[in-house]
Amino acid sequence: MRLFGVVILVVVSFLPGAQAQAESGVDCVRTQCEIKGRSCVETLYVAYEACMKAGNKKCMSALPADKFKCLKTELTPCASMRNEKQNACLEDVRGCYASCGPFEAGRADFWCVGELETKTTAAFCVADPADARLMDKCEKAFSSEGQVGGMTCDSL
Repeated sequence: MRLFGVVILVVVSFLPGAQAQAESGVDCVRTQCEIKGRSCVETLYVAYEACMKAGNKKCMSALPADKFKCLKTELTPCASMRNEKQNACLEDVRGCYASCGPFEAGRADFWCVGELETKTTAAFCVADPADARLMDKCEKAFSSEGQVGGMTCDSL
């Protein structure tokens, strides 16, 4: 019985440290990963928008019968580049996130890309996995920057 009490005491003594480590992990993600990941996403969307604008401009003078083919030819590479680079940004953030751990169990951490009125950006989001409206907290991560038109989130 005495051994059981010692084991409980040892386990309890580590709990505050685990919480502090989890909090420092979140701080690490915010300082080490989020800024770099956001810059990656914002840069790729500036390039994507420029690509789309150039493709649309080029096809503006196409004959109506050729317009669809022109748009497909010009805009498909833009979308492919965006998808490829957005995946690369996500993988960089995931690698950085993993280096900031370990985190306590039962977390719901996300990397979200939000379409705002003036730009597309990204943010790290910590949500409560038991919350019925899980993404509300993630949407609030963008609220200081403007109205969110659309948002996609990936688990970290």
